[in-house]
Amino acid sequence: MSIVMEVSLFSVVTLQAEAVAGGVAKLACDMTPPIIGDKASLVIWFKEGIPKPIYSYDARGSGGQAKHWADDTFGGRAFFRVTDNPAQLTVESARDGDGGMYRCRVDFGRSPTRNARVNLTVICKYPNNNAARVLRDYYRALRRSGKGRKHPDLLHVVAVPPEQLLIMDNRGEHIRHFMLGPYNEGDSVDITCEASGGRPLPRVTWWYENIMLDDSYERRSERRVQNVLHLENLQRKELNRVYTCKASNNQLAAPITSFVRLDMNREYLESNFSKRTYFNFPTKLLLAW
Repeated sequence: MSIVMEVSLFSVVTLQAEAVAGGVAKLACDMTPPIIGDKASLVIWFKEGIPKPIYSYDARGSGGQAKHWADDTFGGRAFFRVTDNPAQLTVESARDGDGGMYRCRVDFGRSPTRNARVNLTVICKYPNNNAARVLRDYYRALRRSGKGRKHPDLLHVVAVPPEQLLIMDNRGEHIRHFMLGPYNEGDSVDITCEASGGRPLPRVTWWYENIMLDDSYERRSERRVQNVLHLENLQRKELNRVYTCKASNNQLAAPITSFVRLDMNREYLESNFSKRTYFNFPTKLLLAW
């Protein structure tokens, strides 16, 4: 689960949670009392768009045995784990419909009531299936209608991973067979990696082994994001170096990747190497018998 904290003027914390479809969603709720010696007596969960509570944990006068209650929203898939730190509402077999904005209300014995929000994003495993296409078309229509601006949370209910990557050379042509070049030593080249699809649009980055070289991607259209890697003054040591492009819009699903291998003109390298050897050759030679 990834967590991003946002605090409004009313001190309501918003957490961002992600879950892969079919996996377990975890919605955190802080039950720690602000007053020492106090404890939580009642926790109620709400979901935006549903007028009634969807889950409750009631420890009032229970003699140590708190009562759990859940409505039919999750069909028995939800359970509030108070022994976790922080406590969290877990939802098994996460579905598209589970995504959305949740609110956790905690009542204490003596401390003020605490409210927190959790925005759950459910990530589709298979971006090319019919369900994903229906969702994509629905959210496009929602955005065009203007309702997405009134209800921005609706646009982040289900995340769809990017569909494909395309790597292009200086001329904007697709690099075939994953081989870039050949180039001469001292040349400079730009490599463009373009990601298509995905909601939200993905982050596109360039890597060499485990080192990130460039994360300066930019949006080119509603469905395309590009990152241009600038390679300047190519050196002999870069022959056969592999540059990898990655695109991802969530922290749970693995990014999609593509790569190119840098090729250089070997004749030029050998000639250049010979010249360097010649000019570095000693000007005086002492022979002894």
